Amino acid sequence: MDKESPNLLDWLSLGVDALIPLIIALIALLAKGYVDRLERNRASFMLAVSWRSEIFKELADNMNKIHRFYCYVGDWKTLDVKEVRIAKRRCDELVFSNHFLWSRDFLRKWQEFNDVAFMENQGIFVDFKFRCNVEMHKNNAHWSDSWEGQFVDEANRIKRSEFIPVSNDTMGMAAREIGVMPGRT
Repeated sequence: MDKESPNLLDWLSLGVDALIPLIIALIALLAKGYVDRLERNRASFMLAVSWRSEIFKELADNMNKIHRFYCYVGDWKTLDVKEVRIAKRRCDELVFSNHFLWSRDFLRKWQEFNDVAFMENQGIFVDFKFRCNVEMHKNNAHWSDSWEGQFVDEANRIKRSEFIPVSNDTMGMAAREIGVMPGRT
């Protein structure tokens, strides 16, 4: 019996049979690349979230120290002026060294917070002054008479009722912008 010579259909079938494993291998390579890219993006996102969370944690801790100092709540009597001065400077450092994380609105809010809480830019080599009531802080456990000059005079003091909303708004806005609190207005 004569064997029939292969026809076009046989050649096409053989070609398809040979191409199927190659196509599967190509799809697998593309899928692996996609999954690897997703994993790198996820890892990068998680690193950014962790970094932002650390920034917010430190900012919140230092702003809370300032808030307690101005509102006479919590352990405010154990805070000394040096601690709060360092906390303010650390907040400024966190805000300005990470300025690319913040919107212009937040940076304006941060300036408003500083204007309410501190008297700044009083001259070269003149440190900022606290705008809270020095008389309250004289009861502080660590009070030193040398600190009195680090507070503004009575005419420039801020009332707690003026400080609290600005402090709360600034902290809330920071939390939203850093991404640790859902956006609420």
